[in-house]
Amino acid sequence: FYLAQSYRDCGEKQKALTNYLRRAEQGRWTEEVYFSLYQAAKLKAQLEAPADETIALFLKASDVSPGRAEALHGAAHYCRSIGRNEEGFQFAKRAAEKTMPDGALFAERWIYDYGALDEVAINGFWSGHHHEALEACLRLLGSPALPASQRERIAGNARFSLNKLPSDPNPMRFRPADLQPGRHAPQPARSLHSGLRRPAPKILYAILAKQKERTLPLYLKCLEALDYPKDRIVLHIRTNNNTDRTEAILSEWVERVGSQYAAVEFERGDVAERVQDFDIHEWNATRFSVLGKIRQRSLDKTAAHGCDYYFTADVDNFLRPFALRELVALDLPIVAPMLRHCDERSLYSNCHADIDGDGYYRNCDPYAMILGQAIVGVFELPVVHCTYLIRADVIPSLRYNDATNRHEYVVFSDSARKAKVPQYFDNRQMYGYLTMSEEPEVAARLLAPELAASPTAAQASKRPRHISAPGWRGGWGWILGQMRGANFRRDAIASRRMTRPDPRASGQPAKGEG
Repeated sequence: FYLAQSYRDCGEKQKALTNYLRRAEQGRWTEEVYFSLYQAAKLKAQLEAPADETIALFLKASDVSPGRAEALHGAAHYCRSIGRNEEGFQFAKRAAEKTMPDGALFAERWIYDYGALDEVAINGFWSGHHHEALEACLRLLGSPALPASQRERIAGNARFSLNKLPSDPNPMRFRPADLQPGRHAPQPARSLHSGLRRPAPKILYAILAKQKERTLPLYLKCLEALDYPKDRIVLHIRTNNNTDRTEAILSEWVERVGSQYAAVEFERGDVAERVQDFDIHEWNATRFSVLGKIRQRSLDKTAAHGCDYYFTADVDNFLRPFALRELVALDLPIVAPMLRHCDERSLYSNCHADIDGDGYYRNCDPYAMILGQAIVGVFELPVVHCTYLIRADVIPSLRYNDATNRHEYVVFSDSARKAKVPQYFDNRQMYGYLTMSEEPEVAARLLAPELAASPTAAQASKRPRHISAPGWRGGWGWILGQMRGANFRRDAIASRRMTRPDPRASGQPAKGEG
């Protein structure tokens, strides 16, 4: 135990963790076992261990000494740091019910005095529990134990919770019984009782891939596993300017499964612009133009093939089997499924809930509430990107290029807004994952059970029917409630340690190929 304490105090976190766990395994004095597990959980959080593993260790400590609050408070604080605010709120409520026991080893009085209630307030705000958050703030402000240095911050949090009450988007505090809000790992698919007309609408599925050797195998496996009739899907595949095996992987895949689809159109000519020389996240006017042309050409193929919808998913977006079926059943002009980043600490997703004057991402409260599923539904937003479904009748109004040098996804959403074509975002469940790092391993692990349970595609017994494509030189590429324009001061919740990337500032725009 004291060896672990010493390692912790001198900054040797991994050695401290190992010895705290060794001490916990020895049993005997409950207080020392509890404190060892509690410290081990805090160290796991600092060492960025898997979130579920870290939370489980906090809860294991709490189970050892149920009368103590520190481990539950630690779990609440940790959940807040990774955006799992609903879970953090529930842990904080349990912690706030505790009173400091006599004889507790290394008890942290501040947690019993005000720390647990503070987590109730902050996690409650970010998970939509504004009544409880306000009540927690008022209790804190009425307590002589709250340090004077904290009173201004708590009062500010109370005002923000109070301001939410008149327009609380979830006044009945409804949570779907079959949904655990904000969970990063896949939950069982919800039965939304969606229905498709018969025959199923015909889909133009655009696969736009360049330099995607790492992510293509999982992407194509997810595509094969979609529970949508393959004979109602036309595949439009465009690849260009590759220096890896992207084209070969696509060719081999089409040879194997192409005959199961209504048709396959495979375009593979390079563009004149040397887009292969750009780094993966090197975005510039040339790349925007090339990608915009490729996306526009694929969009125009919808009418050429007599399809009812156009669907595209970036090749580092990995879909769950039910994703396409649920989107088509909504029959909306433009709709995107909620995707989570493979890194659960990231709040990057495929929508913007508010935008600046140029159409780019701007921070706002609705974004966190939608992504964390504090409210659940299909929401009208100003921008959706990466993966989305478009109904054929609105396609003539949509463009990927204009006279500006903006990202092609920004131009696309701007054209939809100008044409009064609403863009919707479905967060009734989590539909898959995306990555910015070209590393598919986390998504593969998370999706493995569902992909294994999906009927595997039969081996094609004949060559697929290809539609010849002419040579072409052009590069690659929140109730329905409108929350656009809401812009609240996020930094008022002073203890919140969570940020979302501004695509332009971070150098990580909404993704595409090209």
